[in-house]
Amino acid sequence: MFTKKKFAQMSVKRLASAKRVFRITKDNIRKLEDDTRFSDADIERMRDMIVGCDITVNQKIKDMNIFEEDELESDIIKLCQEFQSNFRWTMDDMQEYIGSIIDGQALTAIVFGDIEKIMTSIKDGTAEKTSHESYKFFKKLKDLGYVYVVIDGNNRTTTIGKFYNDEVPLKQSSDFNNGVGYQHPEFERITKSTRYYSQLSTDLREHIDKMMMSITIVESGTLEDLGRDFVKVNSQVKLNDQEMRQANVCEFGRKVRELAKKYDPIFRKKVYEKRSKGKSKLVESALFTDKSIGRRNVEQLIVTISNILTDGTAKVDKRTLDNCYGDKSNFRKSNTEFHRVEKIFGKIMKWRDKYGRNFLDSNGCLQGNIIDLVSLLDYFDKNDYIIKDDKKFINWFGETQTYKNNDISKINPKRQVMIHQCTKGVTDSDGNFQTLRFEDDDGVRTGQISENVIWMDPAGKGFKYSEIQQNLQQNWNLLRLDLIKDSLSSIPDGVVIKKDKERDFPIGWRYLKWVEQDGKTYSTDEEIPLTDLFNTKLYQMDHVIDHADGGLTTLENCHLESSEYNQSGKYKKGFDEITDLFD
Repeated sequence: MFTKKKFAQMSVKRLASAKRVFRITKDNIRKLEDDTRFSDADIERMRDMIVGCDITVNQKIKDMNIFEEDELESDIIKLCQEFQSNFRWTMDDMQEYIGSIIDGQALTAIVFGDIEKIMTSIKDGTAEKTSHESYKFFKKLKDLGYVYVVIDGNNRTTTIGKFYNDEVPLKQSSDFNNGVGYQHPEFERITKSTRYYSQLSTDLREHIDKMMMSITIVESGTLEDLGRDFVKVNSQVKLNDQEMRQANVCEFGRKVRELAKKYDPIFRKKVYEKRSKGKSKLVESALFTDKSIGRRNVEQLIVTISNILTDGTAKVDKRTLDNCYGDKSNFRKSNTEFHRVEKIFGKIMKWRDKYGRNFLDSNGCLQGNIIDLVSLLDYFDKNDYIIKDDKKFINWFGETQTYKNNDISKINPKRQVMIHQCTKGVTDSDGNFQTLRFEDDDGVRTGQISENVIWMDPAGKGFKYSEIQQNLQQNWNLLRLDLIKDSLSSIPDGVVIKKDKERDFPIGWRYLKWVEQDGKTYSTDEEIPLTDLFNTKLYQMDHVIDHADGGLTTLENCHLESSEYNQSGKYKKGFDEITDLFD
Protein backbone atom coordinates (compact mmCIF):
# COMPACT_ATOMS: atom_id res chain seq x y z
CA MET A 1 0.00 0.00 0.00
CA PHE A 2 1.17 3.51 -0.81
CA THR A 3 2.15 5.37 2.36
CA LYS A 4 0.60 8.81 2.15
CA LYS A 5 2.60 11.45 4.03
CA LYS A 6 2.01 14.95 5.32
CA PHE A 7 4.97 17.26 5.90
CA ALA A 8 4.56 19.68 8.76
CA GLN A 9 6.24 21.45 11.64
CA MET A 10 5.70 21.13 15.37
CA SER A 11 7.08 23.31 18.14
CA VAL A 12 9.45 21.72 20.62
CA LYS A 13 7.05 22.59 23.45
CA ARG A 14 4.17 20.85 21.70
CA LEU A 15 6.30 17.80 21.08
CA ALA A 16 7.37 17.75 24.72
CA SER A 17 3.74 18.21 25.79
CA ALA A 18 2.76 15.14 23.79
CA LYS A 19 4.99 13.13 26.12
CA ARG A 20 3.09 14.50 29.15
CA VAL A 21 -0.51 14.72 27.94
CA PHE A 22 -2.87 12.18 29.52
CA ARG A 23 -3.78 9.17 27.42
CA ILE A 24 -7.53 8.62 27.48
CA THR A 25 -8.25 4.95 26.91
CA LYS A 26 -11.31 3.27 25.48
CA ASP A 27 -12.42 2.40 29.02
CA ASN A 28 -11.97 6.02 30.10
CA ILE A 29 -14.19 7.18 27.21
CA ARG A 30 -16.91 4.70 28.18
CA LYS A 31 -16.81 6.01 31.72
CA LEU A 32 -17.29 9.58 30.45
CA GLU A 33 -20.11 8.54 28.10
CA ASP A 34 -21.94 6.86 30.98
CA ASP A 35 -21.74 10.01 33.10
CA THR A 36 -24.64 12.40 32.34
CA ARG A 37 -22.54 15.41 33.37
CA PHE A 38 -20.55 15.17 30.12
CA SER A 39 -21.96 15.67 26.64
CA ASP A 40 -20.61 14.26 23.41
CA ALA A 41 -19.35 17.75 22.62
CA ASP A 42 -17.38 17.85 25.90
CA ILE A 43 -15.73 14.54 25.10
CA GLU A 44 -14.93 15.63 21.53
CA ARG A 45 -13.31 18.88 22.75
CA MET A 46 -11.17 16.90 25.17
CA ARG A 47 -10.09 14.58 22.36
CA ASP A 48 -9.19 17.53 20.11
CA MET A 49 -7.02 19.04 22.85
CA ILE A 50 -5.23 15.72 23.34
CA VAL A 51 -4.60 15.28 19.60
CA GLY A 52 -3.35 18.87 19.52
CA CYS A 53 -0.89 18.07 22.34
CA ASP A 54 -2.40 20.85 24.49
CA ILE A 55 -0.96 20.26 27.96
CA THR A 56 -3.75 22.32 29.58
CA VAL A 57 -6.09 19.40 28.91
CA ASN A 58 -4.53 17.57 31.86
CA GLN A 59 -5.96 20.02 34.36
CA LYS A 60 -9.37 19.94 32.66
CA ILE A 61 -9.38 16.14 32.94
CA LYS A 62 -8.48 16.35 36.63
CA ASP A 63 -11.26 18.92 37.18
CA MET A 64 -13.81 16.42 35.84
CA ASN A 65 -13.40 14.51 39.14
CA ILE A 66 -14.23 11.24 37.46
CA PHE A 67 -10.81 9.56 37.23
CA GLU A 68 -8.44 8.55 39.99
CA GLU A 69 -4.85 9.77 39.54
CA ASP A 70 -3.54 6.21 39.10
CA GLU A 71 -6.04 5.60 36.27
CA LEU A 72 -4.35 8.14 34.02
CA GLU A 73 -1.12 7.59 32.11
CA SER A 74 0.85 10.15 30.13
CA ASP A 75 2.40 10.16 26.64
CA ILE A 76 0.21 9.87 23.54
CA ILE A 77 3.19 8.91 21.34
CA LYS A 78 3.90 5.19 21.16
CA LEU A 79 7.54 4.26 20.67
CA CYS A 80 6.97 1.07 18.68
CA GLN A 81 9.96 -1.23 18.99
CA GLU A 82 8.99 -2.73 15.63
CA PHE A 83 10.23 0.40 13.87
CA GLN A 84 12.90 1.55 16.27
CA SER A 85 16.40 0.89 17.40
CA ASN A 86 16.54 0.83 21.19
CA PHE A 87 17.24 4.14 22.89
CA ARG A 88 21.02 4.25 22.88
CA TRP A 89 22.07 7.87 23.14
CA THR A 90 24.53 8.76 25.86
CA MET A 91 24.14 11.88 28.01
CA ASP A 92 26.62 13.63 25.74
CA ASP A 93 24.55 12.70 22.66
CA MET A 94 21.38 14.07 24.27
CA GLN A 95 23.06 17.31 25.31
CA GLU A 96 24.45 17.82 21.82
CA TYR A 97 20.98 17.31 20.33
CA ILE A 98 19.32 19.83 22.66
CA GLY A 99 22.12 22.23 21.76
CA SER A 100 21.41 21.73 18.07
CA ILE A 101 17.74 22.60 18.70
CA ILE A 102 18.79 25.81 20.45
CA ASP A 103 21.01 26.76 17.51
CA GLY A 104 18.36 25.84 14.93
CA GLN A 105 20.40 22.95 13.55
CA ALA A 106 18.11 19.98 14.35
CA LEU A 107 17.07 19.61 10.73
CA THR A 108 16.26 15.91 10.33
CA ALA A 109 12.51 15.22 10.36
CA ILE A 110 10.92 13.01 12.99
CA VAL A 111 8.52 10.53 11.38
CA PHE A 112 5.19 9.82 13.10
CA GLY A 113 2.30 7.62 12.10
CA ASP A 114 -1.23 8.96 12.66
CA ILE A 115 -2.89 5.92 14.24
CA GLU A 116 -6.52 6.76 13.42
CA LYS A 117 -5.81 7.68 9.78
CA ILE A 118 -3.66 4.59 9.28
CA MET A 119 -6.50 2.42 10.62
CA THR A 120 -8.89 4.03 8.14
CA SER A 121 -6.49 3.40 5.25
CA ILE A 122 -6.19 -0.30 6.16
CA LYS A 123 -9.95 -0.65 6.51
CA ASP A 124 -10.60 0.98 3.14
CA GLY A 125 -7.56 -0.27 1.25
CA THR A 126 -7.19 -3.97 2.07
CA ALA A 127 -9.33 -7.03 1.38
CA GLU A 128 -9.18 -8.07 5.05
CA LYS A 129 -10.44 -4.65 6.20
CA THR A 130 -10.83 -4.67 10.02
CA SER A 131 -9.63 -8.29 10.15
CA HIS A 132 -6.18 -7.29 8.87
CA GLU A 133 -3.45 -7.92 11.48
CA SER A 134 -2.17 -4.37 11.03
CA TYR A 135 -5.64 -2.94 11.74
CA LYS A 136 -5.86 -5.00 14.94
CA PHE A 137 -2.38 -3.84 15.95
CA PHE A 138 -3.21 -0.14 15.58
CA LYS A 139 -6.68 -0.49 17.09
CA LYS A 140 -5.13 -1.89 20.24
CA LEU A 141 -2.91 1.20 20.45
CA LYS A 142 -5.85 3.51 19.86
CA ASP A 143 -7.88 1.78 22.58
CA LEU A 144 -4.95 2.43 24.93
CA GLY A 145 -5.18 6.14 24.14
CA TYR A 146 -2.21 6.55 21.81
CA VAL A 147 -2.51 9.09 18.99
CA TYR A 148 0.80 8.66 17.16
CA VAL A 149 3.47 6.01 16.69
CA VAL A 150 7.10 6.93 16.15
CA ILE A 151 8.38 5.39 12.94
CA ASP A 152 11.74 7.17 13.11
CA GLY A 153 12.97 9.44 15.90
CA ASN A 154 13.03 7.38 19.11
CA ASN A 155 16.26 8.93 20.43
CA ARG A 156 15.17 12.46 19.54
CA THR A 157 11.64 12.39 20.99
CA THR A 158 12.86 10.65 24.15
CA THR A 159 15.61 13.21 24.59
CA ILE A 160 13.18 16.14 24.30
CA GLY A 161 10.90 14.54 26.89
CA LYS A 162 13.84 13.99 29.26
CA PHE A 163 15.02 17.57 28.83
CA TYR A 164 11.64 19.01 29.78
CA ASN A 165 11.54 16.68 32.80
CA ASP A 166 14.92 18.03 33.99
CA GLU A 167 16.62 14.69 33.36
CA VAL A 168 19.03 16.14 30.76
CA PRO A 169 20.91 19.36 31.57
CA LEU A 170 22.34 21.69 28.96
CA LYS A 171 26.08 21.67 28.53
CA GLN A 172 27.81 24.67 29.99
CA SER A 173 28.55 27.25 27.30
CA SER A 174 32.29 26.71 27.72
CA ASP A 175 31.89 22.95 27.04
CA PHE A 176 29.43 22.97 24.15
CA ASN A 177 30.54 22.57 20.53
CA ASN A 178 34.15 21.76 21.45
CA GLY A 179 34.44 24.89 23.56
CA VAL A 180 33.08 27.28 20.92
CA GLY A 181 29.77 27.55 22.77
CA TYR A 182 26.21 28.05 21.56
CA GLN A 183 25.69 30.08 18.40
CA HIS A 184 22.60 31.73 19.87
CA PRO A 185 23.87 34.76 21.83
CA GLU A 186 21.37 34.44 24.67
CA PHE A 187 22.87 31.07 25.63
CA GLU A 188 26.46 32.23 25.98
CA ARG A 189 26.26 32.19 29.79
CA ILE A 190 24.93 28.72 30.57
CA THR A 191 26.64 27.72 33.81
CA LYS A 192 26.59 24.72 36.10
CA SER A 193 23.78 26.23 38.20
CA THR A 194 21.53 27.15 35.25
CA ARG A 195 21.60 24.07 33.03
CA TYR A 196 18.19 22.40 33.59
CA TYR A 197 15.05 23.53 31.79
CA SER A 198 13.29 24.60 35.00
CA GLN A 199 16.34 26.73 35.96
CA LEU A 200 16.45 28.69 32.71
CA SER A 201 15.12 32.22 32.48
CA THR A 202 11.70 32.79 30.93
CA ASP A 203 13.29 34.16 27.74
CA LEU A 204 15.54 31.14 27.28
CA ARG A 205 12.70 28.67 27.92
CA GLU A 206 10.50 30.56 25.47
CA HIS A 207 13.21 30.39 22.80
CA ILE A 208 13.42 26.61 23.12
CA ASP A 209 9.63 26.20 23.35
CA LYS A 210 9.06 28.04 20.07
CA MET A 211 11.74 26.31 18.01
CA MET A 212 10.07 24.39 15.19
CA MET A 213 10.81 20.75 14.39
CA SER A 214 10.30 19.15 10.98
CA ILE A 215 7.68 16.42 11.24
CA THR A 216 6.57 13.85 8.68
CA ILE A 217 3.20 12.29 9.44
CA VAL A 218 2.38 8.98 7.74
CA GLU A 219 -1.38 8.65 7.18
CA SER A 220 -1.71 5.28 5.42
CA GLY A 221 -0.09 1.87 5.17
CA THR A 222 0.12 -1.53 6.84
CA LEU A 223 2.78 -2.51 9.36
CA GLU A 224 4.83 -3.98 6.53
CA ASP A 225 4.59 -0.71 4.59
CA LEU A 226 5.67 1.32 7.61
CA GLY A 227 8.51 -1.11 8.22
CA ARG A 228 9.77 -0.53 4.68
CA ASP A 229 9.59 3.21 5.26
CA PHE A 230 11.74 2.79 8.39
CA VAL A 231 14.33 0.84 6.42
CA LYS A 232 14.40 3.47 3.65
CA VAL A 233 14.66 6.37 6.09
CA ASN A 234 17.61 4.64 7.74
CA SER A 235 19.29 3.42 4.56
CA GLN A 236 22.08 5.96 5.07
CA VAL A 237 22.37 5.19 8.78
CA LYS A 238 24.56 2.38 10.05
CA LEU A 239 21.85 0.18 11.55
CA ASN A 240 23.01 -3.34 12.30
CA ASP A 241 21.31 -6.48 11.00
CA GLN A 242 19.13 -7.04 14.06
CA GLU A 243 17.91 -3.43 14.07
CA MET A 244 16.87 -3.87 10.43
CA ARG A 245 15.11 -7.18 11.18
CA GLN A 246 12.93 -5.46 13.76
CA ALA A 247 11.26 -3.52 10.96
CA ASN A 248 9.61 -6.81 9.93
CA VAL A 249 6.67 -6.86 12.32
CA CYS A 250 5.80 -10.36 13.48
CA GLU A 251 4.93 -12.42 16.54
CA PHE A 252 8.43 -13.86 16.76
CA GLY A 253 9.97 -10.39 16.97
CA ARG A 254 7.62 -9.48 19.81
CA LYS A 255 8.59 -12.64 21.73
CA VAL A 256 12.28 -11.89 21.30
CA ARG A 257 11.87 -8.32 22.57
CA GLU A 258 9.79 -9.44 25.55
CA LEU A 259 12.34 -12.09 26.55
CA ALA A 260 15.17 -9.56 26.30
CA LYS A 261 13.17 -7.08 28.37
CA LYS A 262 12.39 -9.71 31.02
CA TYR A 263 16.05 -10.38 31.77
CA ASP A 264 17.35 -6.87 31.09
CA PRO A 265 18.21 -6.25 34.78
CA ILE A 266 20.35 -9.41 34.77
CA PHE A 267 22.12 -8.37 31.55
CA ARG A 268 23.08 -5.07 33.19
CA LYS A 269 23.80 -6.41 36.70
CA LYS A 270 27.12 -5.39 38.21
CA VAL A 271 28.56 -6.71 41.47
CA TYR A 272 30.49 -4.44 43.79
CA GLU A 273 32.57 -5.33 46.81
CA LYS A 274 32.65 -2.98 49.76
CA ARG A 275 36.10 -1.81 50.73
CA SER A 276 37.43 0.27 53.57
CA LYS A 277 36.28 3.85 54.08
CA GLY A 278 32.95 3.10 52.39
CA LYS A 279 34.46 2.68 48.95
CA SER A 280 33.21 -0.01 46.58
CA LYS A 281 35.14 -1.88 43.92
CA LEU A 282 33.59 -3.42 40.84
CA VAL A 283 34.29 -7.16 41.01
CA GLU A 284 31.89 -8.42 38.37
CA SER A 285 30.94 -6.46 35.27
CA ALA A 286 27.61 -6.57 33.44
CA LEU A 287 27.06 -9.37 30.93
CA PHE A 288 26.34 -6.81 28.23
CA THR A 289 27.12 -3.10 28.02
CA ASP A 290 24.37 -0.52 27.68
CA LYS A 291 25.58 0.17 24.15
CA SER A 292 25.44 -3.51 23.19
CA ILE A 293 21.91 -3.83 24.58
CA GLY A 294 20.90 -0.62 22.80
CA ARG A 295 22.11 -2.02 19.49
CA ARG A 296 19.92 -5.13 20.02
CA ASN A 297 22.89 -7.49 20.25
CA VAL A 298 21.18 -9.41 23.03
CA GLU A 299 18.12 -9.88 20.84
CA GLN A 300 20.32 -11.21 18.04
CA LEU A 301 21.80 -13.71 20.50
CA ILE A 302 18.26 -14.85 21.40
CA VAL A 303 17.40 -15.30 17.69
CA THR A 304 20.62 -17.29 17.26
CA ILE A 305 19.69 -19.51 20.21
CA SER A 306 16.28 -20.09 18.64
CA ASN A 307 17.99 -21.33 15.47
CA ILE A 308 20.31 -23.61 17.44
CA LEU A 309 17.38 -25.18 19.31
CA THR A 310 15.17 -25.71 16.27
CA ASP A 311 17.76 -26.54 13.59
CA GLY A 312 20.42 -28.32 15.64
CA THR A 313 23.90 -28.11 14.14
CA ALA A 314 22.78 -26.49 10.87
CA LYS A 315 24.66 -23.36 9.84
CA VAL A 316 23.51 -20.12 11.45
CA ASP A 317 24.19 -16.94 9.50
CA LYS A 318 22.53 -13.67 8.48
CA ARG A 319 20.17 -15.43 6.08
CA THR A 320 18.89 -17.92 8.64
CA LEU A 321 18.41 -15.15 11.21
CA ASP A 322 16.61 -12.97 8.66
CA ASN A 323 14.26 -15.85 7.82
CA CYS A 324 12.95 -15.84 11.38
CA TYR A 325 11.33 -12.50 10.52
CA GLY A 326 10.18 -13.45 7.02
CA ASP A 327 6.72 -13.67 5.48
CA LYS A 328 5.95 -17.06 7.04
CA SER A 329 7.70 -16.44 10.34
CA ASN A 330 4.61 -17.18 12.45
CA PHE A 331 4.62 -20.76 11.20
CA ARG A 332 8.34 -21.41 11.54
CA LYS A 333 9.66 -23.59 14.35
CA SER A 334 11.66 -20.62 15.65
CA ASN A 335 8.29 -19.07 16.59
CA THR A 336 6.14 -22.12 17.37
CA GLU A 337 8.84 -23.63 19.61
CA PHE A 338 9.97 -20.40 21.23
CA HIS A 339 8.97 -21.79 24.63
CA ARG A 340 12.16 -23.87 24.47
CA VAL A 341 14.21 -20.68 24.16
CA GLU A 342 12.35 -19.10 27.08
CA LYS A 343 12.96 -22.16 29.27
CA ILE A 344 16.68 -22.68 28.56
CA PHE A 345 17.76 -19.05 28.19
CA GLY A 346 15.77 -18.20 31.32
CA LYS A 347 17.53 -20.94 33.30
CA ILE A 348 20.97 -19.64 32.27
CA MET A 349 20.09 -16.05 33.20
CA LYS A 350 18.78 -17.14 36.62
CA TRP A 351 22.03 -19.01 37.27
CA ARG A 352 23.97 -15.89 36.33
CA ASP A 353 21.84 -13.84 38.73
CA LYS A 354 22.28 -16.31 41.59
CA TYR A 355 25.84 -17.56 41.14
CA GLY A 356 27.61 -14.83 39.17
CA ARG A 357 28.93 -14.80 35.62
CA ASN A 358 32.26 -16.66 35.96
CA PHE A 359 30.92 -19.93 34.55
CA LEU A 360 30.17 -18.11 31.27
CA ASP A 361 33.52 -16.34 30.95
CA SER A 362 35.86 -19.20 30.02
CA ASN A 363 38.39 -18.19 27.34
CA GLY A 364 36.74 -14.77 26.99
CA CYS A 365 33.95 -16.25 24.83
CA LEU A 366 30.75 -15.14 26.56
CA GLN A 367 28.31 -15.65 23.69
CA GLY A 368 30.04 -18.84 22.53
CA ASN A 369 29.77 -20.29 26.04
CA ILE A 370 26.11 -19.34 26.30
CA ILE A 371 25.42 -21.11 23.00
CA ASP A 372 27.35 -24.21 24.16
CA LEU A 373 25.38 -24.27 27.39
CA VAL A 374 22.13 -23.94 25.45
CA SER A 375 23.12 -26.95 23.31
CA LEU A 376 24.04 -28.96 26.40
CA LEU A 377 20.79 -28.19 28.24
CA ASP A 378 18.83 -29.04 25.11
CA TYR A 379 20.71 -32.35 24.90
CA PHE A 380 19.75 -33.05 28.52
CA ASP A 381 16.09 -32.29 27.79
CA LYS A 382 16.02 -34.57 24.76
CA ASN A 383 17.65 -37.43 26.68
CA ASP A 384 15.72 -37.08 29.93
CA TYR A 385 18.60 -35.92 32.14
CA ILE A 386 18.01 -33.62 35.08
CA ILE A 387 20.45 -31.44 37.01
CA LYS A 388 20.39 -32.17 40.74
CA ASP A 389 23.00 -29.65 41.87
CA ASP A 390 22.97 -26.37 39.93
CA LYS A 391 26.07 -24.84 41.52
CA LYS A 392 28.27 -27.90 41.01
CA PHE A 393 26.97 -28.21 37.47
CA ILE A 394 27.83 -24.66 36.39
CA ASN A 395 31.25 -24.92 38.05
CA TRP A 396 31.88 -28.12 36.09
CA PHE A 397 30.69 -26.44 32.89
CA GLY A 398 33.02 -23.47 33.32
CA GLU A 399 35.98 -25.76 34.00
CA THR A 400 35.37 -28.00 30.99
CA GLN A 401 34.98 -24.98 28.68
CA THR A 402 38.41 -23.86 29.86
CA TYR A 403 39.90 -27.32 29.30
CA LYS A 404 38.55 -27.46 25.75
CA ASN A 405 40.75 -24.51 24.83
CA ASN A 406 43.75 -25.00 27.11
CA ASP A 407 44.04 -28.73 27.85
CA ILE A 408 41.98 -30.78 25.41
CA SER A 409 43.53 -33.99 26.77
CA LYS A 410 41.31 -33.63 29.85
CA ILE A 411 38.23 -33.77 27.60
CA ASN A 412 39.32 -36.22 24.90
CA PRO A 413 43.00 -36.64 23.94
CA LYS A 414 41.97 -37.90 20.51
CA ARG A 415 40.67 -34.43 19.61
CA GLN A 416 44.23 -33.05 19.37
CA VAL A 417 45.14 -32.87 15.69
CA MET A 418 48.24 -35.08 15.34
CA ILE A 419 48.70 -35.09 11.56
CA HIS A 420 47.21 -32.93 8.83
CA GLN A 421 47.50 -33.20 5.07
CA CYS A 422 47.20 -29.77 3.49
CA THR A 423 45.35 -29.38 0.20
CA LYS A 424 46.23 -25.71 -0.27
CA GLY A 425 49.13 -23.42 0.35
CA VAL A 426 52.86 -24.21 0.29
CA THR A 427 54.16 -27.06 -1.90
CA ASP A 428 57.51 -28.81 -2.15
CA SER A 429 59.70 -29.07 -5.27
CA ASP A 430 57.51 -31.91 -6.57
CA GLY A 431 54.34 -29.84 -6.20
CA ASN A 432 53.08 -31.77 -3.15
CA PHE A 433 51.26 -29.95 -0.39
CA GLN A 434 52.68 -30.08 3.14
CA THR A 435 51.95 -32.83 5.63
CA LEU A 436 52.00 -31.30 9.10
CA ARG A 437 52.68 -33.31 12.27
CA PHE A 438 52.24 -32.61 15.96
CA GLU A 439 55.11 -34.96 16.88
CA ASP A 440 57.84 -36.75 14.99
CA ASP A 441 58.40 -40.52 15.11
CA ASP A 442 60.30 -40.14 18.39
CA GLY A 443 57.46 -38.27 20.09
CA VAL A 444 59.21 -34.91 19.96
CA ARG A 445 57.03 -31.86 19.25
CA THR A 446 57.63 -30.51 15.76
CA GLY A 447 56.05 -27.09 16.21
CA GLN A 448 54.09 -27.61 12.99
CA ILE A 449 50.82 -28.09 14.86
CA SER A 450 50.22 -26.25 18.12
CA GLU A 451 48.97 -27.87 21.28
CA ASN A 452 45.18 -27.93 21.72
CA VAL A 453 44.51 -27.45 18.01
CA ILE A 454 41.34 -29.40 17.25
CA TRP A 455 40.66 -28.39 13.62
CA MET A 456 42.79 -27.31 10.67
CA ASP A 457 41.86 -25.67 7.41
CA PRO A 458 43.10 -26.86 3.97
CA ALA A 459 46.11 -24.49 4.09
CA GLY A 460 47.22 -25.79 7.49
CA LYS A 461 45.95 -23.04 9.77
CA GLY A 462 45.09 -24.49 13.18
CA PHE A 463 42.12 -23.55 15.32
CA LYS A 464 41.68 -23.90 19.07
CA TYR A 465 38.28 -24.24 20.69
CA SER A 466 37.83 -20.53 21.43
CA GLU A 467 38.34 -19.82 17.72
CA ILE A 468 35.82 -22.52 16.76
CA GLN A 469 33.29 -20.76 18.99
CA GLN A 470 33.47 -17.60 16.88
CA ASN A 471 31.62 -19.07 13.90
CA LEU A 472 28.41 -21.07 13.56
CA GLN A 473 29.21 -22.95 10.35
CA GLN A 474 27.81 -26.47 10.29
CA ASN A 475 31.03 -28.50 10.58
CA TRP A 476 32.14 -26.47 13.59
CA ASN A 477 28.69 -26.78 15.18
CA LEU A 478 28.99 -30.56 14.85
CA LEU A 479 32.45 -30.49 16.41
CA ARG A 480 31.20 -28.38 19.32
CA LEU A 481 28.36 -30.81 19.97
CA ASP A 482 30.76 -33.77 19.86
CA LEU A 483 33.03 -32.06 22.39
CA ILE A 484 30.03 -31.40 24.62
CA LYS A 485 29.29 -35.14 24.55
CA ASP A 486 32.97 -35.91 25.19
CA SER A 487 32.89 -33.80 28.34
CA LEU A 488 29.88 -35.55 29.89
CA SER A 489 31.97 -38.43 31.22
CA SER A 490 33.65 -36.05 33.67
CA ILE A 491 30.49 -34.77 35.38
CA PRO A 492 30.78 -35.55 39.11
CA ASP A 493 28.44 -38.25 40.45
CA GLY A 494 25.03 -37.06 41.57
CA VAL A 495 25.19 -33.73 39.73
CA VAL A 496 23.27 -34.87 36.62
CA ILE A 497 21.05 -37.97 36.59
CA LYS A 498 18.62 -39.78 34.33
CA LYS A 499 14.99 -38.89 35.01
CA ASP A 500 13.77 -41.75 37.18
CA LYS A 501 12.80 -40.95 40.74
CA GLU A 502 13.39 -44.49 41.99
CA ARG A 503 16.42 -45.41 39.88
CA ASP A 504 18.71 -42.43 39.40
CA PHE A 505 21.78 -43.39 37.38
CA PRO A 506 24.47 -40.68 37.54
CA ILE A 507 25.44 -39.63 34.05
CA GLY A 508 29.13 -40.29 34.73
CA TRP A 509 28.47 -44.00 35.22
CA ARG A 510 27.82 -44.38 31.51
CA TYR A 511 31.43 -43.69 30.64
CA LEU A 512 32.70 -45.99 33.40
CA LYS A 513 30.52 -48.82 32.11
CA TRP A 514 31.52 -48.06 28.52
CA VAL A 515 35.16 -48.56 29.50
CA GLU A 516 34.36 -51.66 31.59
CA GLN A 517 32.36 -53.22 28.73
CA ASP A 518 35.08 -52.43 26.15
CA GLY A 519 32.85 -49.92 24.38
CA LYS A 520 30.11 -52.48 23.70
CA THR A 521 26.60 -53.26 24.91
CA TYR A 522 26.47 -55.83 27.71
CA SER A 523 24.18 -58.43 26.13
CA THR A 524 24.62 -58.05 22.37
CA ASP A 525 28.23 -56.85 22.02
CA GLU A 526 27.19 -53.98 19.78
CA GLU A 527 29.80 -51.25 19.33
CA ILE A 528 28.83 -48.03 21.16
CA PRO A 529 30.31 -44.93 19.49
CA LEU A 530 31.56 -42.58 22.18
CA THR A 531 29.67 -39.70 20.57
CA ASP A 532 26.39 -41.63 21.05
CA LEU A 533 27.14 -42.89 24.56
CA PHE A 534 24.90 -40.37 26.32
CA ASN A 535 21.98 -40.64 23.89
CA THR A 536 19.30 -42.34 25.97
CA LYS A 537 17.22 -43.01 22.89
CA LEU A 538 19.99 -45.37 21.69
CA TYR A 539 21.53 -46.72 24.89
CA GLN A 540 20.16 -47.22 28.39
CA MET A 541 21.53 -48.04 31.82
CA ASP A 542 19.79 -50.97 33.45
CA HIS A 543 19.99 -53.02 36.65
CA VAL A 544 21.64 -56.44 36.64
CA ILE A 545 19.36 -57.53 39.48
CA ASP A 546 16.08 -55.83 38.70
CA HIS A 547 15.04 -52.93 40.90
CA ALA A 548 11.66 -54.59 41.47
CA ASP A 549 13.49 -57.63 42.83
CA GLY A 550 15.46 -55.61 45.33
CA GLY A 551 18.43 -54.73 43.15
CA LEU A 552 20.28 -51.61 44.27
CA THR A 553 21.14 -48.65 42.07
CA THR A 554 24.91 -49.07 42.34
CA LEU A 555 27.74 -49.04 39.84
CA GLU A 556 28.24 -52.76 40.38
CA ASN A 557 24.58 -53.57 39.73
CA CYS A 558 24.16 -51.80 36.40
CA HIS A 559 25.30 -52.10 32.81
CA LEU A 560 24.79 -50.54 29.37
CA GLU A 561 22.31 -52.01 26.92
CA SER A 562 20.97 -50.85 23.59
CA SER A 563 17.55 -49.24 24.03
CA GLU A 564 16.10 -51.56 21.39
CA TYR A 565 17.30 -54.69 23.21
CA ASN A 566 16.43 -53.39 26.67
CA GLN A 567 12.85 -52.59 25.69
CA SER A 568 12.32 -55.81 23.74
CA GLY A 569 11.79 -57.95 26.84
CA LYS A 570 14.58 -60.34 25.83
CA TYR A 571 16.75 -59.41 28.82
CA LYS A 572 13.94 -60.00 31.32
CA LYS A 573 13.01 -63.32 29.77
CA GLY A 574 16.62 -64.41 30.11
CA PHE A 575 16.49 -63.61 33.81
CA ASP A 576 13.31 -65.66 34.24
CA GLU A 577 15.14 -68.67 32.79
CA ILE A 578 18.12 -68.16 35.10
CA THR A 579 16.00 -67.92 38.23
CA ASP A 580 14.45 -71.27 37.31
CA LEU A 581 17.84 -72.91 37.98
CA PHE A 582 17.52 -72.08 41.65
CA ASP A 583 14.07 -73.66 42.13
